[in-house]
Amino acid sequence: MALRQPSPGWRKAVRKIQKRPVRTVAGPEATQEVRRLFADNVIEMRHALDLTQEGTADRAGLHRSEVALIEAGERTPRLNTIVKLAGALEIEPCGLLLGMAIQLDPPKGESK
Repeated sequence: MALRQPSPGWRKAVRKIQKRPVRTVAGPEATQEVRRLFADNVIEMRHALDLTQEGTADRAGLHRSEVALIEAGERTPRLNTIVKLAGALEIEPCGLLLGMAIQLDPPKGESK
């Protein structure tokens, strides 16, 4: 099976995601911020491929409402869902996590 050449729009979207400054998230808002950053990456890639949420869901083997909830930042996808979405969007799973870094709290007893 020959690999399909990425479209110029897809390449542009990947470059745009890669150029975004890394956002470090911490504290109680971290989960919501990670959801939002992930959602932004999914939306960017979906638009680059000119796909609807329904088309993306079909390609990924997901329900359209699952894609909608992920893009709205209302659902944290499981690992297998990330892999399915990445396949549908023709990107490595790590590409959907670009631009995110988590600031971990130091172990108790250590200074920050």
